[in-house]
Amino acid sequence: MGFDNHNNTIDKLDMNSIKRKMLKKMSLLAGVEKDNYRFLDKCVDLIGNGIGYDRIFIVRKDEVSRELKSISRWEKGRGLIMSCVSYGYTEYEEAFLIKEFDTFGEFMISDVENYIDENIRVFFESFGYKSLLIVPFYIKEDYGGMVGFGLSHSLREWSDDDRLILESFSILVSQSISKDIVEKELKSSKERSEVTLLSISDGIVVTDEKGKVVLINKVAQDLIAWPEEEALGRSARDILTILHQTAGTPLQNYIDQVLEKKEVVNWGEPDILITKDNKTKFIDSCASPVFDSNGSITGVVMVIWDMTDQMKKEEKIRYISQYDVMTGLYNRSYFEDTLESMDTEENYPIAIVMGDLNGLKITNDVFGHHAGDSLLKEVGNIINESTQKEGISGRWGGDEFIIAIPKSDRSVAEKLCYDIKNRCFETETMISDISISLGYSVKRSSLDDIHSHIKIAEDFMYKKKLLEGKSMRRSILVSMQKALSEKSHETDEHAKRLEVISRMIGRFMDLSSSKLDELQLLASLHDVGKISIKDEILLKKDKLSDLEWLEMKKHPEAGYRIVRTIPELAHIGEYILCHHERWDGRGYPQGLKGDEIPLLSRIIAVADAYDAMTNNRSYREAMDKEEALDEIKRNSGTQFDPDVVEVFLNKVMIR
Repeated sequence: MGFDNHNNTIDKLDMNSIKRKMLKKMSLLAGVEKDNYRFLDKCVDLIGNGIGYDRIFIVRKDEVSRELKSISRWEKGRGLIMSCVSYGYTEYEEAFLIKEFDTFGEFMISDVENYIDENIRVFFESFGYKSLLIVPFYIKEDYGGMVGFGLSHSLREWSDDDRLILESFSILVSQSISKDIVEKELKSSKERSEVTLLSISDGIVVTDEKGKVVLINKVAQDLIAWPEEEALGRSARDILTILHQTAGTPLQNYIDQVLEKKEVVNWGEPDILITKDNKTKFIDSCASPVFDSNGSITGVVMVIWDMTDQMKKEEKIRYISQYDVMTGLYNRSYFEDTLESMDTEENYPIAIVMGDLNGLKITNDVFGHHAGDSLLKEVGNIINESTQKEGISGRWGGDEFIIAIPKSDRSVAEKLCYDIKNRCFETETMISDISISLGYSVKRSSLDDIHSHIKIAEDFMYKKKLLEGKSMRRSILVSMQKALSEKSHETDEHAKRLEVISRMIGRFMDLSSSKLDELQLLASLHDVGKISIKDEILLKKDKLSDLEWLEMKKHPEAGYRIVRTIPELAHIGEYILCHHERWDGRGYPQGLKGDEIPLLSRIIAVADAYDAMTNNRSYREAMDKEEALDEIKRNSGTQFDPDVVEVFLNKVMIR
């Protein structure tokens, strides 16, 4: 016999929903059912009919006879079985089960027939079980008995959901039996009600027959921000302000409804609760009448569940399923669904606009991903503000955007493209101008495929991008130089002096005009990698620590990566990478030596060292020019290329 696929059981259902509904119904039962054991019978019947195991049972250990006595039983096809049964079991069986409970917190058999322990197998086979799941319950911290689910006609692999329901039920059994013991010890019905309701973990408000509060537990006090001393004696409508979740209109107080209808009231969906301190919370609640022995209403018990956190999570999930978190526009999936709904005869012509943010990768590489994210958010805001009254807009991919405008022709699409580009031009950012390439297409009839027009708009956009990309890269270059200058007050002037010195060295070394241009560009950008260095390191006045120095030494590699993303600058990447290499091979980052180091990097190394020594830095004062020249000469053949040093000392500095 195979395992039961239980198509009619909990595997096909939403366990959170089932558990919540059952707990709600049980809470309602707790408010109206005085007899604890009848309450458990009804709970067993409720679980059996709601989930559908073959058997559900509660047995309690009799401390005198040491037998397990049935408290409540339910069987499929027979329903609730009212007759009590005592189950004799040996000390071995008792010790075995208690050991299992201590070890695993439960006892579970998927296939009784093949269970390894013969005594236990025979014991449960005698009751007709094929699969069963049992958990204990405790009374005053002592073992009090067991609750269990069983199958008599099939096998079952018990799931976490099965265990969750049974464990929750065992707690309810323990509470109910403990409550019964407490009630028998109490002398008055008032004491019994207060002890029970005040110990419940949900919010409880109890009123008299006139709707005035006679009891409010701590959970309810915290939830509605009404302390007990202020709530007692007031009308429930004074302390419970409840609004319809969607409409926001006041709802008739549940307690008034119960007193009027003389029946249980449950709205069926979360409501809005306005607390005493004017905060908004989401609640689920139900209210039950309390009757005396003559059938007259003596009051109302209202149970309140705080649903605020759950509603916030559900709202967040709904938002993420529809919107792109970065830009606030529709995500691609939701945009496509919405576009499909828009693609109808009454909306033609539909204008499709595609956009691509220029320079996002360069911005990420140069200024960091936080800067790229900032650009995406700015473009998202611009597109949203430009289209919110006319159409729908979404983020199509990493740096791509899409817009659909119903009942719009070519002129509308062109105007929208103009407005978006103009807004981008006018928007100031801390890093660079915002540049977006845009293309469009217009669908005019149902004969056209909407996706073909997306492709046309996309192709149009890419043609624009080829023309506009170069301009954007120039803008990024200007932004890099500006950012580098702002990183350190001396950097801009330092770069200009380097351009002059290095170009003079290059001319005396008979470099071609193209190499001289490269040398000048290298002089202005050799330290571009310092953009990635933290200000507290770059501008530190004291000596750098070992870790800080390691961080500083990363700037040639960072500069190399940055310029390699810009086609117009890629050719100087190798020079930037090598400008801190030494003639003797003790430089960084690659440890190159001699002629392995590119000539332009060797020239910049000499010019850079001289200018650094003869100008103030954040960590030291400038030295005399003669001292600096002596230092250059001393390091010729070790740190510096001797040929470059000779030209610098004897031809450049002699002038």
